[in-house]
Amino acid sequence: MVLGVLWLLCRRQWRSALWLGFPTVLLFVVGSTPLVDALVARAERPQARADMDRLAEADVVVALGGGYYLSEHDMFGFALDAGGSRVLTALELVRRGKAKALVLGGSVPLAGKPGVVASSLVQEWVLASGLTTVTVTNLGLCANTHDEALRFKELSAQRGWRKVILVTSALHIPRSVAVFAAQGIAVVPVACDFQAYGVPSMQGDFSPFPRQYRFRHFALYLHEKIGWLVYRWRGWVGAEDGGRRTEDGRRKTERGGAGHRTDDGGRRAEEMVSEPILSFRDLHIYQVAFDLQQRIFKATKCFPKEETYSLTDQFRRASRSIGANIAEAWQKRRYKAHFVCKLSDADGEQAETQHWFATSFASGYIPETEQNSMLSRCEEIGRKLGKMMAEPEKWCPRS
Repeated sequence: MVLGVLWLLCRRQWRSALWLGFPTVLLFVVGSTPLVDALVARAERPQARADMDRLAEADVVVALGGGYYLSEHDMFGFALDAGGSRVLTALELVRRGKAKALVLGGSVPLAGKPGVVASSLVQEWVLASGLTTVTVTNLGLCANTHDEALRFKELSAQRGWRKVILVTSALHIPRSVAVFAAQGIAVVPVACDFQAYGVPSMQGDFSPFPRQYRFRHFALYLHEKIGWLVYRWRGWVGAEDGGRRTEDGRRKTERGGAGHRTDDGGRRAEEMVSEPILSFRDLHIYQVAFDLQQRIFKATKCFPKEETYSLTDQFRRASRSIGANIAEAWQKRRYKAHFVCKLSDADGEQAETQHWFATSFASGYIPETEQNSMLSRCEEIGRKLGKMMAEPEKWCPRS
């Protein structure tokens, strides 16, 4: 590429030289200089702990998903990748008596086997190998950290867990803590899978030839930075820096304005009309419905082809109609009767969605943990719709 740039410059093709020169310089800076090493080490430095033995005991250790993937031809049905230290760190913490329960993060299903996720295979391996005697479970089907936080919120409410140790990669700590904090879950973060900080072999000097590991580090660094922006945009994290609330700082918090109070249970108060809601997208019930439809879309990707029209399409249609009817109801709130009518349609669609959940589970297409998780979201939507229909005057403007 350097020779190409020089050749273009010699031929005075300035524009072409510029287009080729930019990626050349970028590749050189990223792959040959220690800039990326310094950026990653700087991001990881605050997450380092000097003494794990001084870590306070908790109710549960949560190892976020990642670090393993399904592999049909491996002995255990899964394989560990670079982030596998998440599982190893979590196992070591429970071995040291830091918690009486271990929760493995969620993961995506194996193609053609919608009921099988990698975390369930890891759970079976942990139990069969006798590595620990504590309770071990997993978060089932999850596409991202936000899904894991939602699923753990439901699980912790059922089990009564309050003190939580969260294990994930050092680079991922700020975003994961913020996501859990947005759900009202205070955690004590424990970082692992350090890529540069404290890793001498990954802190090289200048090299005339780009080094492959630096591109991998750059990709991980960008993934977290862009991921943070996306989560902020989707409202999955708050504005505070990394959501750094630990168990010692667990308390009620208030973010100015009606409808933004979050209590210890993490329940956002019902939106009131006094809150500045600019569109239906600002409604919490719509956000829950939209999140549910996306989770269903991902879950049904692995359904058999013969179910395309008899189950998959109807399942997706019903789930998407919930949010669509809520949006339409909001736009028609000038007329109370229309408002209640469309909310009633949305309630009917969420009930139909529950039926398709039961059908999919009975057919072996989704695991029980995933069914229970998403059914609870349907029931939450149903309760909120019932309240809105019972008190439409709180939502409809006075004529």
